[in-house]
Amino acid sequence: MYPGKLIAYVGPMYSGKSHHMAGHFLPMQLAHNLQFALFQPQKNLRDGAKLSSRTGIALPAQQISSLLDIPIGVYGYIGIDELHLFGAKDIAHLQTLRQAGAEVIVSLLDLDYRAQLMPAFKAVLELGPDQVVHLRAVCSKCHSYNTATYTQILNQSGEVILAGLQSEKSEEHTSTLIYEARCATCFNQSKHALKF
Repeated sequence: MYPGKLIAYVGPMYSGKSHHMAGHFLPMQLAHNLQFALFQPQKNLRDGAKLSSRTGIALPAQQISSLLDIPIGVYGYIGIDELHLFGAKDIAHLQTLRQAGAEVIVSLLDLDYRAQLMPAFKAVLELGPDQVVHLRAVCSKCHSYNTATYTQILNQSGEVILAGLQSEKSEEHTSTLIYEARCATCFNQSKHALKF
């Protein structure tokens, strides 16, 4: 048993991970003498220096390049959005923060576009989190409610990409891709799948 906690919100794109995490921190803004901070990876092109959900919630966040930039023993509550954009080797720092007494709340993708476990999520699971909340989204293709558990990636022409993307690809390249939440039925269904 650790003095702190580790809570993870996981699921595909558009499942409300950031929204749920923001729900923990909105009331904290009203509390006095509560030490908390939100962090965002510098790689995140969508949000900049804030935690924002697609439902319109936006909270100030510090942009960092490594989880090791989060100081130990300073904050009682720590939120980290888009955790999968950090290196898996950085994830061990979450345990250090937790052992120091912090309640650490993270959001991240659980599966990649090939439906394989994200390295960051695997590393979080290995830490034995106190709670993992699996979220679902509305399928972007068939529009079925709360069934999407996968993230599908398409190019600008709408063709499904099945293989070949690597984290080393340039940000300019990945910013031209389309990300969709998909249910199991709609995931990977395309006659024109591309491989990079």
